[in-house]
Amino acid sequence: VGGMNLLLDVTESRNAERELLVSRREAQDRASQLASIIDSSTDAIISRDLHGTITSWNHGDELLFGYTAEEMVGKPIRLLIPAERQAEEDRILAQLRNGERIDPFETIRVAKDGRRLHISLPISPVRDAPGTLVGLSINDRLSPRTPSRPGQPARPTVNVSAASVGDVRACLADRDNLHGFTP
Repeated sequence: VGGMNLLLDVTESRNAERELLVSRREAQDRASQLASIIDSSTDAIISRDLHGTITSWNHGDELLFGYTAEEMVGKPIRLLIPAERQAEEDRILAQLRNGERIDPFETIRVAKDGRRLHISLPISPVRDAPGTLVGLSINDRLSPRTPSRPGQPARPTVNVSAASVGDVRACLADRDNLHGFTP
């Protein structure tokens, strides 16, 4: 009677699986850290889809506009845009769909309490992993014409870029000190 022995070395395959698992875990950790930074930021950062529906609303949005995330996620961004400025939204969406860049511009938005906020509106495209445009991110910044609080002068806007989470924390601390906040 015949017999056969087969020996198959799966070491490389197992090592590749482990490396992939570690890489995925690290990517999830980075994404979680960035989401935490955005969620806790006092800067108003809104994301929305290509139909103008708000998909995320952070703490800074609550402070600036007065609406909670529960009130705004899933709602049209047009709720924040005064009637005479609705055409801006059409232009923004058309430019994004055509792959055009949108430079920051000064505009007006409306807070929950009806205050008209003069803001600088930088808009960034949001793309999925293959690079398909899926939405946009907006970082609303009060312009010098809008007081931070009724009766008070506007806060200056400080833009920073950072290479690591530690750098981001340091930049946020510097920004808060500049605005007179204590951590």
